[in-house]
Amino acid sequence: MTHEFKTPLSSILLASEALTKQDTIKGNPKLQTYTSIITDQSYKLNHHIEKILNIAKNDASGLSLKPQRIVLLPFIQEIVGNIKQKNENLSVEIDIDSNISIVADEFHFANIIYNILDNSIKYCETKPGIIISALKDSKGLYLKFKDNGMGIPAKNIPHIFDKFYRINTKKSNEVNGFGLGLFYVKKIVQQHNWKISVENNSDKGITITLFLPS
Repeated sequence: MTHEFKTPLSSILLASEALTKQDTIKGNPKLQTYTSIITDQSYKLNHHIEKILNIAKNDASGLSLKPQRIVLLPFIQEIVGNIKQKNENLSVEIDIDSNISIVADEFHFANIIYNILDNSIKYCETKPGIIISALKDSKGLYLKFKDNGMGIPAKNIPHIFDKFYRINTKKSNEVNGFGLGLFYVKKIVQQHNWKISVENNSDKGITITLFLPS
């Protein structure tokens, strides 16, 4: 798997770096911009591949986390802003007090949120609408993601965090994926000693709840 991913990407990087040294490219600002995009995005993809391979390598022993203090509201607002740039029809309501902070690995926590929001967008047959809220009590923090998607059959809910598991529906066949997103989410949640649950809403869609104990 490492070879299959890394070899073609290395070829792209070598070719793009060679292009940037050509006189034709150096003399054309537009072409310089294009080759720069190819190079930058290739390095970004390489970084993501390294993370995925690290997950696979540490599947049994667990991932190495770097916990730090994160102020929840601006952190989620930034992620939502990035996602909205690619999904103009997306509606997101955030109901989180500005003074709430958590301790988490910044990279992996961001990926949890990206995965949850991405699924809500992909599995919505109308205009995606998501409500993100946080509630604290004596037991801990409940971070909820409520969407207006197509929901999940009750019999499938216990399995959605299983590795490679995908629900067999027309919509899931249209969406590309390997059934690893929610498996990864569950793994990161467990590494943080948090809990995650999913339930169908009374109207439509699902609510995913992350519970962070005090």
